[in-house]
Amino acid sequence: MAQETTQSIAPGESRTARHPKRHWHRAALALTLFLIAVVIVTLPIALRSMGTVLFGRQVGELYDLETGKVVTPADAEAAGAAQSFFNVAVTDIDEGKEIATLGLSGHRVCPGVCPTAKVTFFALGDNTGFRRGLPPSATLTLQPTDELYTESLQLPIEGQPSLYPFDVWRLSLGATVNVVGPDGKQTPLSPQFLRDHSVLTVQNQLPDFLMQPPVRLDPKEVQATSDPLQFVVVQQLTFQRPDYLKVLSIILVVLITVSGALALLTRTI
Repeated sequence: MAQETTQSIAPGESRTARHPKRHWHRAALALTLFLIAVVIVTLPIALRSMGTVLFGRQVGELYDLETGKVVTPADAEAAGAAQSFFNVAVTDIDEGKEIATLGLSGHRVCPGVCPTAKVTFFALGDNTGFRRGLPPSATLTLQPTDELYTESLQLPIEGQPSLYPFDVWRLSLGATVNVVGPDGKQTPLSPQFLRDHSVLTVQNQLPDFLMQPPVRLDPKEVQATSDPLQFVVVQQLTFQRPDYLKVLSIILVVLITVSGALALLTRTI
């Protein structure tokens, strides 16, 4: 019996070489357990983020365009009937062209006949110190008969589409408001006048992006020395993908990596 056992093992060949290496199986088991732990930890985050997007709790939330704070029901009730309302809604982001579409809507309340007004929005960048001339802009012209209005404008937006779903898009939105007189002369309105006679809001209407609370920027910090006008309000708007897209992407990459490692390390050449 001992002789048969001895003959079954060739000279110079160890028992370890004839059997798969057990430590690769242990490593595979450890990787599998780690993957299960990652899924268990990240699943609540993904479900909570998915619920935010599906039930639309973030879409439609109003922010004050001047202060960047959320508009509460108390703020809405405090607004007077004699104030004009102006809302800016981000309705679309074209990642390929890097263009954001803004939907403008509202109504005007004037003591008499409303004057002609020009509302110009600017896409401000980080080149204030060396740029010459005004940045890209789009203008909405309100005629005296335009008490109710709904318009759409487009402005460039900054982002890296190749980083999907970890791409972040930013729009530094500046605005000026000018009243056009009968002689064609334009008179800029001050921030205090707008604050006393109008309510300016901004909101996100993108189903695939979440907007962070706007960050108010000092108009003087984005004002170039060659600019022929002054911005009455500047807000930085930041958009990013929901967390569940990031979580699912990470889990997918880990799954592919682990499956490839198992196929490679648990089999002999």
